[in-house]
Amino acid sequence: MDLLNTQYCEIIEKILKNYTDFLGSDDQVQVELVFDRERDRISSNC
Repeated sequence: MDLLNTQYCEIIEKILKNYTDFLGSDDQVQVELVFDRERDRISSNC
């Protein structure tokens, strides 16, 4: 089950990075993507 959670988090992270790259193409928008890696093992949420 831990492997499944890890894969899920990696997929979500990749999707969010792609989305921020898309939003970052606008000069009027500042985008900052933040991941809390210290807590990602406490619950099943990323």
